[in-house]
Amino acid sequence: MCPRRERPGANGECGALSDTTFGQVRAGNTIFADDALRGFNKQFANWQAAVAIQQQLRPGMALNVGYFRTWYQNFL
Repeated sequence: MCPRRERPGANGECGALSDTTFGQVRAGNTIFADDALRGFNKQFANWQAAVAIQQQLRPGMALNVGYFRTWYQNFL
């Protein structure tokens, strides 16, 4: 196993990396199809709704009931 180094060049045990930016964030890594970006109603959407009700049954005891819903639209 090659020792961890800040410079990924050849070190006598391992050869140099062919891609020196491997594992790093680079601009332009994510590419969307043109028809997914343009046109009517093609944007991503994430809708969330929640309804909850709470009722005290007696001192020190309560009942809580809720409904939670999430809608996802146009995710690739």
